[in-house]
Amino acid sequence: MNAPQGNKEEVAKAEALLAEVQAAFQESEDRDQEAAAALKESQRAEAEAARREAAAREQEAPFKAAQEEVDAALAEVKAQEDFRNNRTEEVNTYSLSLSLSLSLSLSLSLSLSLSQFFSSNSNRCSVEEEEH
Repeated sequence: MNAPQGNKEEVAKAEALLAEVQAAFQESEDRDQEAAAALKESQRAEAEAARREAAAREQEAPFKAAQEEVDAALAEVKAQEDFRNNRTEEVNTYSLSLSLSLSLSLSLSLSLSLSQFFSSNSNRCSVEEEEH
């Protein structure tokens, strides 16, 4: 016995629907493969970026250490410069004080000498006037 055959039109519709389903399934499979490839590529790119970042940090380490040494040396130079500037101010203040003291001492000495000179000349003049 033969199974009843449906209408040729219905069979054609079913075959067309089956072809559409198969095409959609194949398109879905293609997209799935593209997505898997894209995921692998993004994972590879992420790993490469992480490797480059680690390499950059490793290369940067000596420069950071050198920068810290330079900063420490600059701080030391600044401290020495500040000390020298403070010391120079102290020396300048001492020199000015010494200079003022010396000037005052010379002025007093000169004043005393002039006083003595005029005093002795005044006495001589008095003696000479008495003698004449």
